[in-house]
Amino acid sequence: MSIDLNTIRDTELLYEIALSIGNSLHMDIMMRQCVGTLLRVLNANGCVVLSHEPHPAAPQTDQAGHASERLDWNTVISLPRRFVHEPEIINLIEQLRLPQQSSQLPEWRRSLPISLNTGSNFRYVLGLPGFGLLLLQKHTMPLSHELLLSLNNLLEKLASAALACRYEQALQHQINAAQTANIAKNQFLANISHEIRTPLNAIIGLSELQLNADLPPPIQQRNQHIHHAGELLLDIVDDLLELSNIEAGHLSATVAATPFNLDALLNQLATLFTAPSRQKNLELLVRRQPEIPEWYIIDLLRLKKVLTKLLANAIKFTEQGRVELHIGARQFTPDHARLVFTVSDTGIGMTPEQQRDLFQAFSQGDTSTTRRHGGAGLGLVISQRLVQLMGGEGIRLHSQAGRGSEFEFELQLPLAAPPAPSNAPDTSADPWPASAACFGGQQVLVVEDQRINQYVIQSQLEQIGLQVSLANHGAEGIEQLKHSPFDLVLMDIQMPVMDGYQATREIRQFNTEIPIIALTAADLVEDRHKALAAGMNDHLGKPFTGRQLFECLRPWLSTSATRIKADDPQPTALISAAQPPLEHKPTLMIVDDMAANIKMLANLLKADYHIQAAKTGHKALEMAQSHTPPDLILLDVKMPDMDGYEVCNRLKNHAATSRIPVIFVTAMDEVRDQTHGLSLGAVDYITKPFHAEIVRARVKTHMTLKHQNDQLETLSHIDGLTQVANRRCFDQALRHEIKRHSRNGRPLGLIILDIDFFKPFNDHYGHGKGDECLVQVATTLQAVIKRPSDLFARYGGEEFVALLPDTTQQGVLQIAEAMRQAVINLNFPHAYSQVADHVTISIGCVSQTVATTTTPEDVLNTADSALYAAKRQGRNQVAQAS
Repeated sequence: MSIDLNTIRDTELLYEIALSIGNSLHMDIMMRQCVGTLLRVLNANGCVVLSHEPHPAAPQTDQAGHASERLDWNTVISLPRRFVHEPEIINLIEQLRLPQQSSQLPEWRRSLPISLNTGSNFRYVLGLPGFGLLLLQKHTMPLSHELLLSLNNLLEKLASAALACRYEQALQHQINAAQTANIAKNQFLANISHEIRTPLNAIIGLSELQLNADLPPPIQQRNQHIHHAGELLLDIVDDLLELSNIEAGHLSATVAATPFNLDALLNQLATLFTAPSRQKNLELLVRRQPEIPEWYIIDLLRLKKVLTKLLANAIKFTEQGRVELHIGARQFTPDHARLVFTVSDTGIGMTPEQQRDLFQAFSQGDTSTTRRHGGAGLGLVISQRLVQLMGGEGIRLHSQAGRGSEFEFELQLPLAAPPAPSNAPDTSADPWPASAACFGGQQVLVVEDQRINQYVIQSQLEQIGLQVSLANHGAEGIEQLKHSPFDLVLMDIQMPVMDGYQATREIRQFNTEIPIIALTAADLVEDRHKALAAGMNDHLGKPFTGRQLFECLRPWLSTSATRIKADDPQPTALISAAQPPLEHKPTLMIVDDMAANIKMLANLLKADYHIQAAKTGHKALEMAQSHTPPDLILLDVKMPDMDGYEVCNRLKNHAATSRIPVIFVTAMDEVRDQTHGLSLGAVDYITKPFHAEIVRARVKTHMTLKHQNDQLETLSHIDGLTQVANRRCFDQALRHEIKRHSRNGRPLGLIILDIDFFKPFNDHYGHGKGDECLVQVATTLQAVIKRPSDLFARYGGEEFVALLPDTTQQGVLQIAEAMRQAVINLNFPHAYSQVADHVTISIGCVSQTVATTTTPEDVLNTADSALYAAKRQGRNQVAQAS
């Protein structure tokens, strides 16, 4: 079947070529397929593709004196067979007068396409830009000039497609090489991280232990330098790993949303950077726009990391002046606020050239070998990407050389509701571990192959109240778990014999409950995921501080500290004072709006006192009126929400806090200031700057006086004979409980009792034996009272009372009957009783809902009536008021 070549459109040829191109992206294969398609469509009996290459010899000079490369023309494709012998090709090249210099190519290509008539054959020369020429041979029928133009245009497109494939192949090769290099880099970071973190764990852990030891000052100073250097090196390792995680996409864009308080965040940052700014005599300002809300929801860890890096940089590059963090709002609605975080300084600033690459990894403003400020150049690029992960557009920079810098970013944050008020003390500024609860001697198995790491972790665990057993590898750890009880396992990952992953999987086959925490220098995100997937409960990366270890273990092991449940009956101060005091350290509350001042005083006094801390006057009042009030308060005067004078005034005008001694510690040193403070009821006034020994001495003096006063107060509420509460204590407690129960509507229970036929006992056995009987009965009845909110007291003579807050009628009856039976079981002889041959008691009891008009006499008279009813019924009875 013949084809009219003059009727073929270039679009049809292009379609045929496209079908060929789709079969392969390899350039040589694609070109061969496309030329084959041309032969088929055009009924051509052969073709040759000539390609030009630079001659290996030195470049030649043309007539104009310009250097130009000499070209060699080579056959690269011949389809379907070589249609001419080599001499013919050479003759053809000479006939065509192909250019021999690369500079001649553009001018010569304008002459294409070319037609050559050699007898019965028709030969055509078409261009392949970027590759060379196509020599096409036909017989029987020539091609029209229009078709030749279409073919030449088509081949130019074919050459462009081939070049695109070549570029794509090269690009793909570069991408594959980059991915391979990135994988190798991540593997290297993981390995080098493990190798660095293992010795770092020993350096930081041992130096931290040494800081708490009693060593000569020069040695202690060296330990501080070692510890600080180790922390700096750890920061660099953490930055490298974090950058690697960001680049690899291992940091999730999902926000770990938690409610946080803006003021608490600012206080933490102020505490962190007060010391370094003071060392350089810089003014540190940390503030927020006053009218914006306090509570928000965000990934607080990422936000603190960004602000910490920006503030650290600002202090590092500022030699004089100030560093400021300001948080304001661009706009806010009832549900959201667009906060603007700005860190500014009066430091060295940056030129436009330095600013250009500042947010690139490993880039620094000064890269010279004589630079004053070190660093890995990762802080800003990590901060930039963390801001973007939190939904911000990024960090903006405004800087001028010699005039400081300003870094600013915006975040759209949901508002959070403030949490319910709590009576728990604010311990955010407490030093550690003095204010932290210790564990209760639980058994911990440490599976670790490095001897030095075994020593470090064992010392740290014992310091926080745990007992430690060691295993050198996973298999040894499994054997110990099978034969001994443990409360928790700390499991290293990379170990000989059996690694931590395999050991954990085998442990889970026979023990699914015991907490297992990965304790390893492998600290990449995938390492954490792999540990959890193996059956571990948590992951702690080396190196770590004592606080980090404590916080990691706290969710899995209970501490020795206990809390009073919110729904438990609350003992009054009078009731607590009537009980025998326990031996314990006195509690000292420090009230100051500057966390650094709190920390300074806490470190000074923590050896002798339990420390409570409050940063506001309202918080101080709330804690002082809680169930764990302090024994003494150190109070600053200048505070933002309520000054110290007002706090002292409110303390002294509240019954529950009026007896707490207050010592002002303030920079206000005028005589009138001191006079005013003492007139409000403070016991002392210390001016800043203070001498540590003066503070210790004055606090100790007033603590001693407070203890003596408390003892006198306690004695005034204790019956001298029986050592239980006396009538005065009972009367005050009863009035207090009636007021409380009239508000909450819960039942108040009362028991009144006396010893049957006690006068005959005294008359026949004597008053000495009578006193012994009273003591025995009181001790026995006191033991029946279990709840701390209940009060047992001697009311007078042989008469006793028990006050039972929040107790129903049934509960009162049960306690009354238990008291009667306990006296019977005492079996104290009484030969002159008309009821039995031993001492017995008669009891009247009542449980009633208290109205606002109820008086203590009303409750007592009701119970007393029941007591007389019990006596009328024959004594040794329990009677309940109706």
